[in-house]
Parts: sequence; structure tokens; C-alpha cells
Amino acid sequence: MINTFIFSKEKGQTFPVKTEDVPKYLSKEFLLWVDMEPMGEAEREFLSSYFKLHHLALDDCKNEATRPKIEGYKDYLFIVFDALNFNPGEEVMDTINLNIFLGENFIVSVHAKPLQTAQALQKKLQNGSPLLSQGVDRIAHGLLDGVVDNYFPIVDELDDCIEDVEEKILKGVSMGVQREISHMKRRVIALRRFIAPQRDIINMILVDHPGFISQETKTYFRDIHDHLLHILDTIEVHRDLLSGAMESYMSQISNQL
Repeated sequence: MINTFIFSKEKGQTFPVKTEDVPKYLSKEFLLWVDMEPMGEAEREFLSSYFKLHHLALDDCKNEATRPKIEGYKDYLFIVFDALNFNPGEEVMDTINLNIFLGENFIVSVHAKPLQTAQALQKKLQNGSPLLSQGVDRIAHGLLDGVVDNYFPIVDELDDCIEDVEEKILKGVSMGVQREISHMKRRVIALRRFIAPQRDIINMILVDHPGFISQETKTYFRDIHDHLLHILDTIEVHRDLLSGAMESYMSQISNQL
């Protein structure tokens, strides 16, 4: 599936266009966002032919094991960012690579599965949001900002689980508590390993690559960086709380013996 949006400087508005019409909009008179899910051979050929994207970067888009990174090419930036879809009651760590090609007047986003933040951004554009008119780098910010916002419910859910375990320990409940604490410790470690590289990516965006991201948009990226620092600090607090919970639990068991 390919969703394409164009901002026409002449018309002063954003509107969706058909994939086959994209070639005639590849000029500086238009700002273009192409969102692709997933990327098959036909889609790969489309990107290679019209956007001249490097075959190694396109290979990375097909590989969900590609680690987060940012690479500068002559005419665009290539960013790989780890996203999470928050699905209450389902798999907590529903991970997905968000691949972004950011050029002077175009942005291409590629993901193997539906991405909630991309869907939300497309809906905003359909409802008249002027975001694309402010530059393709603002679309890049909107995508990454939405991805980071989806980290918060995961962290909040973990916070609730820790409170629940602490309450059980205070009530003297011992059945299954040690297993719960161990499980949550593994989740905390996995979450930190998952999120920490994203902080480094945003930091590199702030420090390098001035030709593709304006100083004004970097102000918005600093906000993403602050959010990531806050999340990582919270995860460290969770780790300390779980260590304290385990100590309390072991002390309680020792006293019972």
C-alpha cells in the first residue's frame, strides 16, 4: 500500500495523489510525502526509479533486524528508527522499523506493518493540517514524535505493574511475586535497550546534517530528545524500584522462615 500527499506551492494546499502521478510532482514546486507499507519488489522499483535511492538503503528497509541509524547521502538522509505500536491487552512490545528517506522536497517512509503514528499524521493532512506546507522535515518530526509518544503508554503500564507488585508485598502475598518481579526486570532491560539508540539518533539529527533539517524544525526535535531522556530516566527508576521490591520480598520470605 502506498499513500502519497503533495503540497503545491502554487495552489497553497495539500492533497493526496495517485501513485502513478507522483513523477510529475518531483520538482521544487511541490513538497511530497510517500508512505509505503510494506515494500515489495514493485514498490522497491518505484523508489529506485523515481527517487534514486541507494540499493543498500532499500535492502535495509526489507530487513527488520536493521539497527537504528542515520546515514547521509548526497541528496537525502536515511534514518532507521525503532517504533512501537501500543496495543492494550495484546503483545506489549509490538516493534517495527520505521525507515525514512528525507530529501530537500520529499520524504519517503517505509514500514513493514501498519504504523499508528503514520496513520494519524495522514488523517491530519486529510483534515486540512498545514504541516506538509511547513517542510518535509516537519513530516519527519511528526512521524518520530508520534513514535516516541507511543513509548509512554508502555512505560506507564510498567509503572502500574510495579505498583501492583509492591502492594502485594506489603500485603504479605508471596505466590508468584518473585516470578513477576523477574519478568518485569527483563521487560525493563529490554525496553531500555530498545529506546536508548533512538536518543542517539535524535542527538545526531540535532548536531549534524544541517542541509536537510532546518534550525526551526530542530527546535521540535529537541523536544523529542527531552522526551526520550525523561523516558530513560523513568526506566532507571523502575529498575531501582524492582531491585527494592525484590529485596523486600526476600526479606519477607526470610522472616517467615
